[in-house]
Amino acid sequence: MGSSDTHAWKLLATRARYLKGDFEREGKTIVRDGAEGFCAAVKRDMPVRTGRAKAGWGRYTPEDLMIPNADSRPSDAVWVISEKGWSIRQGTNVPYTEYLNAGHSQQAPAGFIDRNLAFAVEDMRHRMRGLRSLVRALAGR
Repeated sequence: MGSSDTHAWKLLATRARYLKGDFEREGKTIVRDGAEGFCAAVKRDMPVRTGRAKAGWGRYTPEDLMIPNADSRPSDAVWVISEKGWSIRQGTNVPYTEYLNAGHSQQAPAGFIDRNLAFAVEDMRHRMRGLRSLVRALAGR
């Protein structure tokens, strides 16, 4: 009867499981960083009179209020993490934010949310391509 030493294969399989976890964590970090960067950019560019729209974007931040606003509440903000961290949806329930993005305020140009989203998406794609290239290099492809 023949025998084979599978120790090297077992080590390789174990390392592959660890690498999978490393790459999954890195991918989710890219998604989280991109979403947080997008949220910060929108808040930075948001026109402010009372601060409700700014406080109510993404993660609710009442410290962004310029004056007390009884209409401002945590339910204004939309921040939903799904697909085990692979997807983050953000936005606002403040009804006039779409008008601010359309250019109805002289404090910010029309489309400031759209431009920040396009930048965030491109940045995440660039980082994911880098991660994909690293995976292929490690796989020998």
